[in-house]
Amino acid sequence: MKKLVFPIAILFGGAMALRLLLPREGRERISQMRATMRSRMAERMGRMMEEMPDDSPPKLFMSTMRRLQEQNDELLALMREQNAILRERLRARESSTSVSPSATAEPQQGHATW
Repeated sequence: MKKLVFPIAILFGGAMALRLLLPREGRERISQMRATMRSRMAERMGRMMEEMPDDSPPKLFMSTMRRLQEQNDELLALMREQNAILRERLRARESSTSVSPSATAEPQQGHATW
């Protein structure tokens, strides 16, 4: 394990140095290649998912994930709505209750305060 740390660190450092030394056009070309590869992989995965039977584990997993995302979005919307209502109630309560002058007065010297 210790023998692998040094070569990995050298490779990582070399990649970082190469990235910094490349001209901007080279970096942009690499970014375009990455984007192209990602889109091709996404298209291929989409085709593979469509070809799978409905009861295959990956397809079941993806449909479950979509439903969970929808439920999470609904819960977040409800929580935001409830949060707004609670803040309005708190503001109304704070504005309706006025602070009495005796509560804000400074305690006299020598008297204990609780």
